[in-house]
Amino acid sequence: MGKKVDRICQSLKKGVSDGLASHQLYKFVTTANPSASAKQIKRASLIAMADLDLPDKSAMEVIYSIAFDRGLGPSL
Repeated sequence: MGKKVDRICQSLKKGVSDGLASHQLYKFVTTANPSASAKQIKRASLIAMADLDLPDKSAMEVIYSIAFDRGLGPSL
């Protein structure tokens, strides 16, 4: 995976570990990675879900919601 997707993935994990969810997490990720496209965020979300270091199931659900929401388009 590319360096940019790696950075986005790390931002996602940090945001989840800080207790962020939904729009707060998305805002955190886009602030940390201002040039990230929706496709890159979606890809990083799917990669982060595959990471075995996630603390619990709810963290995976939060990351999944970002991947799913970004797949719906610019309505959010």
